[in-house]
Amino acid sequence: ALVKLVSQRQFCGDICCEQCGQLVFQPVLEKADNDLHSELCSYCNTRIDPDKIKSHNDSCDMYPITCNSCNRKFIRRTINMHAQECFRNVCRCKFYPIGCQFQV
Repeated sequence: ALVKLVSQRQFCGDICCEQCGQLVFQPVLEKADNDLHSELCSYCNTRIDPDKIKSHNDSCDMYPITCNSCNRKFIRRTINMHAQECFRNVCRCKFYPIGCQFQV
């Protein structure tokens, strides 16, 4: 029975004395437990607590964002650079500040 107990504990990563079965070392499994209870972000592959996916998506650098000028999608990390270039290429009506959406 002692041999069975020792081999079961060693299988889990515990190190026990071969003579008496006394637990000598028990690894910290906290990170492994956290990995079991987390999900991978589908955009950046970061492990995220399922309760925090929404807030992560609000700040994830790889999350797709739609450009307000051309309606194309870009990742958050590059949207500012695109928006500057895109805005330069769009000629808007002189009445844009008061609501006209016409673009040339």
